[in-house]
This record gives sequence, C-alpha cells and structure tokens, in this order.
Amino acid sequence: MGAQSTLTATSGTTIVLTSSTSANYASASIGAGASLSITAPTTGATSGLAIFQDPNAPSSGSNTLDGGGTQNITGALYFPNQPVEYVGGASTGGATCTQLIAYTLTFKGNSNFNSNCGSAGTQTIGSTSNQIVE
Repeated sequence: MGAQSTLTATSGTTIVLTSSTSANYASASIGAGASLSITAPTTGATSGLAIFQDPNAPSSGSNTLDGGGTQNITGALYFPNQPVEYVGGASTGGATCTQLIAYTLTFKGNSNFNSNCGSAGTQTIGSTSNQIVE
C-alpha cells in the first residue's frame, strides 16, 4: 500500500501473500499515512488470520508497516519465515486484538498493539506457564 492510500476489507477477510511459482513471493508494505482496516474471520480455516504469508516465502524478503496512518487490524499477522519492521508510530488504532508472528520483529518509533483477543477468533499467545529447569 502506498503512502496515504486506503484499504478497507469486509469483516471476515484474510489477505494471503503467496506466489504461483517458486519465486517472487508477495510481502507486505504499508506506507506512511496509509489507512488499513481489516477484520479476520472468527471461524473456518483462516480463523483469526488477518494477513497470512506463505511459509514457503524465502527468508530474504522483508515486510514493513509504517505509521502515521490508521491501521485497524483485528486478528493475527503471520510472517513465519520473513522479518517484519513495525515503524514510525504504527498503531493498531481502534482494533481490540492484533497479534504479530514473524521470523524476526523490529520496532522503531512509537508503536503499539492492543491485545484483548477473546472474541477475535485467535488463540491467546503465551497462555501456558514456562519454567527454567537446570
């Protein structure tokens, strides 16, 4: 998405980033000042997934979500094999639940997530107890 552009997805939408060949996998680039509104489905195969990147995408790609606009994303952003940069005041805005899963994650500037995910179709991240055992 270019700077100052707008994308409004209907409720129950998953954006899938993939490729029809073994090269040129799609990546996410949301420009500064862009307005994005997407709510993931709450049931079905893509329940809770707002943006899903094909796990076969090469690790050499990159994904950037710039701030300054409105990003109302309810659901998970899934980038299992590529880095994500969340920069420049990016915010989940009025969305109550945004989860970000990425190979690596870099925050720059003033960024924030809302994580009240009870009704978003996602599963709570980190709900199990962890311990260090020697």
